[in-house]
Amino acid sequence: METPTECLMCGQHLDKFPSHHSPQAHRQCHRPGIGRPARYSANETPTLGNQAGGWHGDGHGDEDKTFESLIGMTKEQFYAHQSDQKRDGRKKAMSVPKPRFHLSVYSRGPLKCPHKSCRKTVAVAHFVNHFKSEHSDVGICSVERDKELCVPLDISLVEHGLHFCLTMITVYQMNRVDFVKSGSSESVRRACSKFCQNVPVDTFWLMASGSVERKSNVAYCFFWLLTNSEGSYKCSMELSSKDDSVCLSTYCAVTNFGNGDFSRAAKELRALLVTRSSLKFILKEGAPLNLRVTVH
Repeated sequence: METPTECLMCGQHLDKFPSHHSPQAHRQCHRPGIGRPARYSANETPTLGNQAGGWHGDGHGDEDKTFESLIGMTKEQFYAHQSDQKRDGRKKAMSVPKPRFHLSVYSRGPLKCPHKSCRKTVAVAHFVNHFKSEHSDVGICSVERDKELCVPLDISLVEHGLHFCLTMITVYQMNRVDFVKSGSSESVRRACSKFCQNVPVDTFWLMASGSVERKSNVAYCFFWLLTNSEGSYKCSMELSSKDDSVCLSTYCAVTNFGNGDFSRAAKELRALLVTRSSLKFILKEGAPLNLRVTVH
């Protein structure tokens, strides 16, 4: 049998490829790839011949067989599998429950003052000056961070549907330098003592709010902390009777100014909620009540 001099697939002379002695060995021409004319040729349909009489296939048949050998399934099976996956993905996305609370992008624009019926539009950075100048009746306290502050509470100040600022709190942190145990000289001790001072951390407003509902079985009040800082703070709050025999307490997050919706302090449980019936029971010992706050 005469040995062919040309590859039956690509048409190139076999002399260029000494390692390939027959068209059957020249199999790379049958594989898909860039630069192989048999894969992209628009000429007549290629023909593979053998001693038994030959096998004739069109380009689509070769492509389908190559796809099946690489992927492990036919094109129809592959596309059907892809459609099923997309359908299942959409079902899973629809079935995932949405979180009850979500992080919102807080506005740094001017907001309305929440104290009683003031409602003046004030820049967030100027709230401290606004309270000092416009609400001089609001007291100013200072306390060290993680230390307890007790504020006498006149419950008659709380009104339905209004926010009331009980006091403005400046929280500071003490810088302590332990120079006594170090055995340093007197000059070093005097220098170190200058660093032992109160460093202001942030300003907080202790707020009291009444519910919009006035019916005795659903009415309530809540106490919460407000800050114009972007930092994340926690606080402990306790409301006790006059003689501290009965108390209610909570540990919650401090409310930021955010977008001006201050009612979210109760919705997001960032407050100490007290029902009217509980308040009546605490008031049996008389007034005033004791409201204790600790900023963490």
